[in-house]
Amino acid sequence: MGGAIWLVKREKQHERGILGQNQCAIAQGSGGGLGVQGHRGPKIDRGMIGWLGSVPVLPIYVAGPFGRSNRRNDTNWAFGAKLVCFRPQFQGSIRGMIPQEIGNLVNLAELAMEINQITGLVPISILNISSVQILSLSMNNFSGFLPQEISNLTKMQNLQLGDNKLIAEIPKEISNLVELEVLDLSSNSFSGSLDMEIFNKSGLRVISISNNNLSGSLAPNLCSLLPNIEKLYMNDLTNLVGTFPHSISNCSELTILELSNNQLTGLIPNSLGHLAHLQFLNLERNNLTNDSTLSFLTSLTSCRNLTFLSVYLNPLNGMLPASTGNLSTSLRTFVADICKIKG
Repeated sequence: MGGAIWLVKREKQHERGILGQNQCAIAQGSGGGLGVQGHRGPKIDRGMIGWLGSVPVLPIYVAGPFGRSNRRNDTNWAFGAKLVCFRPQFQGSIRGMIPQEIGNLVNLAELAMEINQITGLVPISILNISSVQILSLSMNNFSGFLPQEISNLTKMQNLQLGDNKLIAEIPKEISNLVELEVLDLSSNSFSGSLDMEIFNKSGLRVISISNNNLSGSLAPNLCSLLPNIEKLYMNDLTNLVGTFPHSISNCSELTILELSNNQLTGLIPNSLGHLAHLQFLNLERNNLTNDSTLSFLTSLTSCRNLTFLSVYLNPLNGMLPASTGNLSTSLRTFVADICKIKG
């Protein structure tokens, strides 16, 4: 289980690149200060560290039409009216609460402040910036609920709020984010019923809702809701029950399927073998079974890109088929302990 969680975190660190090459131009700060990036905007000049409310940022010394201010603790938001990308150069250097005035950055397209020590609520003022396409606030200490105003971000493509302390239900208003491609809500304390309908987006390619207090089941029409899903992380949910949908084979783009440490029952479907791009399959710590010949393993020999497979701690009660030797030559990890496998 620990390895699976580590993989999710490793994926997070690379997920921003999933949308293609970042076009923000970094502006370095002097004296080890924080960097601010401009996305297809005027070049941001070097300057002294200023403060926007309680959040330290690099500059209020800007070339072009933004104006200039070197006064420490001067909350001058005028310079940011055309700022479209804000990403501190150094992670771990921001602490405190994000001021509501950040909503004055009305042309912001990317806000990336992950892996810091930011506290408090997710500011509603951020959720009112309709131009935002990338919002990455993972690995901080945000608390409270995710406001319904999330529905305002209709241009959102990449939303990462994992590893915080967010509570209550996942707002159904996420269904309004019609451009969404990457969604990470993992490792929070979201609770309530899991309604996969709110993720019904043809463009969604990555979903991580692992490590939450969610209850529900895998929708029989999962792949109709998520026809282009590539990476699906739903491990370590409080009460994910029910059977494994045989229609999983319709998720033809799937490369990572992480369902470990849940309460899934019934047969592991042989249709998994139709997932030609599958690289990572983790079903450990469930209550899944198969026929006496463990034919699902034979079906997986068709997945020639498979590198990780774990069915650890499932009551499979079958004979290990000779076809197991035909599993992908790329396979590096195969875990089947405590499964009552014979042969």
